[in-house]
Amino acid sequence: MIKEMILSGFLFLFILVLNIIMGSLGYLIEKDDYDPDVILQKINKNHKNFRLSIRLALIEHGSVIALTIILFIAFSSYNLSLGLFGLSLEQEKV
Repeated sequence: MIKEMILSGFLFLFILVLNIIMGSLGYLIEKDDYDPDVILQKINKNHKNFRLSIRLALIEHGSVIALTIILFIAFSSYNLSLGLFGLSLEQEKV
């Protein structure tokens, strides 16, 4: 059980780091300045960075799903309803 908790902590920090990196590579869209032409020009100028940020986003989403499963395994001995609640929250995001 300790291994699952350590792994879930690592995955949580890994997701935070991936979100910061994706924001710096162009995956972040500002809500105040939403102009599709400008955004497409930025993507066209830095298309490799945008592709990398999309790949990192896919890894991040997979890590969120893995984190949910690991937390379910780690805390299932405490309370089964806690794990089911976590899985239901994950399904709402999708």
